[in-house]
Amino acid sequence: MTLLVPLVLHALAYGSILALAAQGEVLAERAGVINLGVEGLMALGAVIAVLATDASLSPWLGCLAALAVGAGGALVLGLATINGSANQTLCGVALTFLGLGLSAVIGHGVAGLPVVVHFASWPVPGLSRLPFIGQLFDQSLLFISPLGFCRSFVIWCCSAPALVSAFEP
Repeated sequence: MTLLVPLVLHALAYGSILALAAQGEVLAERAGVINLGVEGLMALGAVIAVLATDASLSPWLGCLAALAVGAGGALVLGLATINGSANQTLCGVALTFLGLGLSAVIGHGVAGLPVVVHFASWPVPGLSRLPFIGQLFDQSLLFISPLGFCRSFVIWCCSAPALVSAFEP
């Protein structure tokens, strides 16, 4: 029973990161762009977030830096494929390799070092005091993870009508 709580905590932590990337990819594909560079952008964004957090001692600035890297990579892919009429599959694979390679080179100096700063713990009132399951709601930002999975459903249901109406004459 004591092994189950850390297992669920890690599943929520890693699953929410992948769910955010998947949500962005769903929106991109519903808009007509196939972004195969998501994995490379995630790796590069993670390294840049660690470096920015380490330099500024603010995890929020690290998140903003990772968002900027992801948005910049998506902009490069969009400009190349939409404006430049390049092949979406080849550009996406190139972006994956570029992101993975750059993240390995740039992040080599900080790999394995201890984390200096953390997000503050935000316990959910009432839920964090429940027996057994309360530990799940007493962690740093983990209560946002279920909201992310709910956001997936909303994106899936609401994005198609919005995208179709945006392209109608």
